[in-house]
Amino acid sequence: MDSAWRLWSERNRFGLYKHNGPTLPRYMNAVVYNIHGEADVLEDCRMETPVITRPKKILIRTEHASINPADIKLRYGIMANFNRTIFPQIPGQDLSGVVVDSSSEKFKPGDRVMGCNLNGGAAAEYAIFREEHLARVPDQMSSAEAACLPTVGLTAYQTLVEYGKIDKTKRVLVLGGAGGVGSYTVQYCKKVLNAEVHATCSTYNKDFVLGLGASQVYDHSDPNYHEKIFDSYDLIIDTAGKDGTYKKLLKTLVKKNGSFVKVGIHKELYSTYDALMDIVTSLYHSTVSTVLLKPKYKWFVLSLDDPRQLEIVAHQHLKHKLSTYISRYYPLNATNLQLAHKIIELGHTRGKLLMQVQPLLSEKESYLTNTFLKLNQNK
Repeated sequence: MDSAWRLWSERNRFGLYKHNGPTLPRYMNAVVYNIHGEADVLEDCRMETPVITRPKKILIRTEHASINPADIKLRYGIMANFNRTIFPQIPGQDLSGVVVDSSSEKFKPGDRVMGCNLNGGAAAEYAIFREEHLARVPDQMSSAEAACLPTVGLTAYQTLVEYGKIDKTKRVLVLGGAGGVGSYTVQYCKKVLNAEVHATCSTYNKDFVLGLGASQVYDHSDPNYHEKIFDSYDLIIDTAGKDGTYKKLLKTLVKKNGSFVKVGIHKELYSTYDALMDIVTSLYHSTVSTVLLKPKYKWFVLSLDDPRQLEIVAHQHLKHKLSTYISRYYPLNATNLQLAHKIIELGHTRGKLLMQVQPLLSEKESYLTNTFLKLNQNK
């Protein structure tokens, strides 16, 4: 904690962060890391509450933050070859909370919001997000549920709707159907788009994934499971991330006009060579599929360019009664966040891991969150 505070103070000496005056606490609690590495680099830190210094920025009192595999990749320094990390770094890209200050006309103090910041910042009592990375939380949705939605909901929407053009006539295979992204994608495909969806998962998670809406489940602990699949698919979404998977499945399981989508980056360390290979592979399959009418390969990276998408996802989430399963729920501190990161690194996580950052402000919010947790935690 002391080392984190010394580094933060050094940054603050140059005017990058200043306290926000008498209306907010001068200091806030956060979890940070000062070097890339294993989960034990995460530590508690007491630092100055940030203030808005630019247009279209929103200062949020964080209530909940959910954890994604991308948080672990960034902690390891997966993009260190491309972007220099400024330490101390606050992890966490998904949050929900209440606006306390705004330089935007879109949001005002008191608004309940949820959002995603690919650069992190959610594991702190206060965070500044860009306005286009936020959406209002619907009145019927709890803060806990809202914090789980941005990354998984946007990934499902962009892969299935924006890219895959999936409808009730299509068939989809989700690799890794029990994880945060996979479990939500299975639901969105079945309950919102009325498409047939199959999935892979461990034997332990089979009934869970079938309950989400998958009509067929395959055990991906078997290295030759693809040889037991006799269907062909309009779209395969790989959230499990095993190298070489697409080479096996692209040739045998994707329809000629179908696609294989690799979600995110699946390595702990990502070199320039890895990036070039992903780009070349995408371009190659895009060209070949156009000329020879063969399946397409896409390396998917989450886009936050259209703020309306998160609003659409939230609307569909409530309309079709989608669920967000919570496998772990912790108060935010370094010890708990280290544990959560280690659980995700082990793989086979069911649903989402969630942190409560600050106490909820209203009785209604407490009721919504408690009800949500009773229905969705540790089923």
